[in-house]
Amino acid sequence: MELTKDIKPEWKNWLNLARRLQSVASKQEGLAIAKMWVVLKSDGTPLLWTSPEVTYLEPKRKVDEKEMEMLVDIFGVALLENLADSAKG
Repeated sequence: MELTKDIKPEWKNWLNLARRLQSVASKQEGLAIAKMWVVLKSDGTPLLWTSPEVTYLEPKRKVDEKEMEMLVDIFGVALLENLADSAKG
């Protein structure tokens, strides 16, 4: 597989990480938040990562993508972090 010119061949682990996220994202309905921790080498190459934590937002189908984008624009990414953390109790 040939990578696009903007991705260094040694950074193919970014594609593996994206595949891992995609594997959990394709199994949900409605909106969800996926969170992973990535250990990076000094050159920025992903070395390893945690299993994705998925937080499902409820009630399903009550907030659409446009509304969520608007909320993130207003409150920032901290909104997503707070939603994910508060769902864990």
